[in-house]
Amino acid sequence: MVLNVLFGAGLNERAVEIGMLMEPAKEYLEQSALRQLPHPFPYTRRSRARATRQELDRIVDAEMQRRRAAPSAASSDLLDTLLAARGPDRLTDAEIRDQVVTLIGAGYDTTTSSLSWATLRAASDPDVWQRLRTEADEVLAGELGPTTVPRLVYAGAVVRETLRLHPAGVFSPRQAVRDVQSARS
Repeated sequence: MVLNVLFGAGLNERAVEIGMLMEPAKEYLEQSALRQLPHPFPYTRRSRARATRQELDRIVDAEMQRRRAAPSAASSDLLDTLLAARGPDRLTDAEIRDQVVTLIGAGYDTTTSSLSWATLRAASDPDVWQRLRTEADEVLAGELGPTTVPRLVYAGAVVRETLRLHPAGVFSPRQAVRDVQSARS
């Protein structure tokens, strides 16, 4: 999904390969902090993650070269925008590559994880599940378009609550917009 939406067909055609290249980094990052300490040892999760990152960098570099060699007027995804930037604030190729890899990594497992948590939480409460079904039947029965998703008000609330309880970026700091007082106090 991330590849298609942000980077178009060029990288999306290699989605399976890119997914396989993301796995070693995911396995490495899911280890304890102690096992993530920098080291030069071969045949470890860290060395596999480094090797697959280099391969991912080659794929992104090749896509950047392909697009520069044959620019397409029809395409206007994020990578095209980054490549077309001019002036002193223009990113270097290394910075563009890092941005692309970071965005792929950020979207690699987070959507699946969040959807799984939302389904699990909603399915465990029959009232929530039924309310989601009713809303979907009502809203999605008509024509789909740009105004469809905003009309799924209850589903939006379920998604926001799921992300609050099970944030995709667990280690990211969060700050409440306003003070919250517990009902137990």
